[in-house]
Amino acid sequence: MTKQDFSRFKVSVSEIDGLFSRPRGINMPSKTDLTKYDKILNLPGERTKEQLKFLRAVDDKIALYNDPPLSKTIISSLIKQYGRIIYNKKTAAIGEAFSFFVKGTELEQEAVSLLSKIDKRNYTLITENTENEYLIGRCDILDEKRGKIIDLKVSWNVNSFLIAKTTPLDKKYWYQMQGYMEIYNVDEAEVVFLLLNTPPELIEREKIKLQNRFMVGEIDREKYELDMDNIESAFTYNNVPLKKRYIRCKVQREPKIFETVYRKVQKAREWMVEFHKEMDKTIFVVPSEKYFDPEKNYTEPDTSEPLQGD
Repeated sequence: MTKQDFSRFKVSVSEIDGLFSRPRGINMPSKTDLTKYDKILNLPGERTKEQLKFLRAVDDKIALYNDPPLSKTIISSLIKQYGRIIYNKKTAAIGEAFSFFVKGTELEQEAVSLLSKIDKRNYTLITENTENEYLIGRCDILDEKRGKIIDLKVSWNVNSFLIAKTTPLDKKYWYQMQGYMEIYNVDEAEVVFLLLNTPPELIEREKIKLQNRFMVGEIDREKYELDMDNIESAFTYNNVPLKKRYIRCKVQREPKIFETVYRKVQKAREWMVEFHKEMDKTIFVVPSEKYFDPEKNYTEPDTSEPLQGD
């Protein structure tokens, strides 16, 4: 394995939200337990061993809730980052995720040009990462004169664009903006959703998907022909007035969250250090006890699909 000091690992700004995800099964004590806890605390005289044991159990549960271990969500992200660092490989997007990704990345410069036209300012697309001791990332636009960063989100279609108008800003984006403001040291951020024409090759992919749906009988000929006639206009927006092609969400800086963020980054570093040590091994010992529960391990699955490796 490549030598790497993961004790100084930096979490991507786009993954801050995952740091706050809580593993399943880690909850605050129930109201009943909290009521019992308060009653025992307020009892006069000494408490019994059972009462002390109960108090410790509640204290431990509260402590675990307030400072939980890393969740599967962030561990999955860390594994992807590990693969990129050690193997120089990224996880490939497939299906719709691929199309969304391609449109967003291919149109970055066009998005910056459109917002420059809207704001009557000469914005420049940021191409290099910025980092501090714990975080690393790259926003799309840094407006130093106004002390703010701007991140552009190219909407896949008009429906996803309008959803951004009618729902609260996704918490993933909110934490991402907090991270950008932290590493660029500015006090204001904007998330700007834009409607841009879909690249022709992605429109062709949509036509092929429509043809496949018709061929397998998922849609009838009437719907197929109607959708095929409309598909070009559904993904091009030159006829939409400029003022209706963008949505701005302003985000204020909240420095108070970073004591927690950096504590969680430290946990991520510790996990990466241990994971890297394990990956240096060529033989893994499989604990037998995990296979002793017949109810859990030998119940027939609902699907008739063969198991992986059959």
